[in-house]
Order: sequence, then C-alpha cells, then structure tokens
Amino acid sequence: MKSSKSEIGAFRGKRYRVAAKDGWYSYSFNSEPGQQLTVELTLNLADIGKKVSVQIGDQNEEFQVVAPAKDQLDKSEFFIKKLKINKSDDKQNLAIKFFGSEDMARIFGIVIRKGEAIGND
Repeated sequence: MKSSKSEIGAFRGKRYRVAAKDGWYSYSFNSEPGQQLTVELTLNLADIGKKVSVQIGDQNEEFQVVAPAKDQLDKSEFFIKKLKINKSDDKQNLAIKFFGSEDMARIFGIVIRKGEAIGND
C-alpha cells in the first residue's frame, strides 16, 4: 500500500480510506496475466453523490455513487459496486490507485474475484 494525502477512519464499525484533494492511495494485488476479474468496492449510502476515481491496471473508472436497490444494502447501509476488468497485460500483479478530490467517496473494502466478470453496475 502506498499513499499521499490520504487518511483512514471508521464509520458504522468498518474502517475506510479516503484521499484529500490532490491525494491518492494505491494497492497492488497478485494476479495472473490475461485474466477476467471483478473488482468489488464496498461503499456506504452516506456517500451518495460523491465520486470515485480509480485506475485499475490500465483501465480508468470514474463514477458518482448512486443508491443501490434496497435489497443490496446490509443493515449498516453498506453495499458493493462491481467493476469488470479485463487484464490483458503480462504483469503478475494488479495495481489499483484511487485519486482524491473534494468530494471523494470513502472506500470501505476491496475484493478481487477471478473468473467470469460481471458487467459494471
């Protein structure tokens, strides 16, 4: 894990990380070349309207957090946002880098799933 101008905190019993404007944080995960992956980000309903800007390998994703269907929320209003990644390079790791902004959403968890990827929600 590497970071600049980022901080950790706790909310409703879960830890999160968030980056300030001009800040960032990144993780590196082991992975196999040419694999389809799904990256699952844990978000919270309290961050509706905030942004997530992330680079996953060579793929850039930016989205605004929107409310999921009620059946996708747990009792503390956490939910999963799934991102499909087609890892086409031959590297043995997957870098995930989040970029800060004035209205960045908190990230409460990251899970990488191998195999058939599910489309972006």
